[in-house]
Amino acid sequence: MSRLIRAFFAAEIDDRLRRELSAAMADLERLGAAAKWVEPGNLHWTVKFLGDVPMTSVGEIAAAAEEALAGHEPFTGTVTGVGPFPDARRMRMVAARMDDGGRLASIRDDLELAMEDFGVPPDGRGFKAHLTMARIKGSRGVRELAEALEAWRDRGFGQCRVEELVLFMSELSRSGPTYTALARVPLGG
Repeated sequence: MSRLIRAFFAAEIDDRLRRELSAAMADLERLGAAAKWVEPGNLHWTVKFLGDVPMTSVGEIAAAAEEALAGHEPFTGTVTGVGPFPDARRMRMVAARMDDGGRLASIRDDLELAMEDFGVPPDGRGFKAHLTMARIKGSRGVRELAEALEAWRDRGFGQCRVEELVLFMSELSRSGPTYTALARVPLGG
């Protein structure tokens, strides 16, 4: 039997955006809230979490994704701010937002259909393009963090170009996840 791997599709970010978001994260982390901040090298726009899939299916999964994404052209979105997700009252994470005219949501919808053939069910939730910067791990300092996020809510971080999705393997450890790119799937075939 093939080894199962934890996998997801994501859009990577460029170095400029990574530096800007890392600086914002450093400022916010100084507040000392009970949060686990994402390593800057792991920042990405998650599009579709697959869960556990057989390693031997990676090639077929990538091929199905390429077919599903053939009708989606590369695009540029605008990173429109950082805030609590889903909202300040129920904050589970700190996330950057992207205004992309619904492009990533449309891509996610087509990926969900293609991934059903591999036993990956649709997640059944609405999709909002977001980039996780921190996960909340307790209540210490969370109200102060939510208040500080008000200053970042409408801060523009510029453009983000999306030309491909990456199929990543995620290996979890006490020090945090390690992401390994398994396949790159271009938009527009």
